[in-house]
Amino acid sequence: YRFLTGGGSRTFLFLDAGGIRDRRMATGREIASTLFRIGYGAGLRAESRAGILGLDLGLGQRGGFSQAQFHVRMAHRF
Repeated sequence: YRFLTGGGSRTFLFLDAGGIRDRRMATGREIASTLFRIGYGAGLRAESRAGILGLDLGLGQRGGFSQAQFHVRMAHRF
């Protein structure tokens, strides 16, 4: 969900989900399992003279805040 704050600036919330299916052979028969994970977070894009500064904070389903990932980026439009 995005909140436009003017120009190229905005704040947003995100949700990311994915699944992995694994098939293995054990004792002559196939065993299938599926892992499903959810990630979520918030971000900010702030327009400046140097370009657009991006800050993102992502959290996973497991690990809590101690395993959070923080991303910083700088983009410029021509």
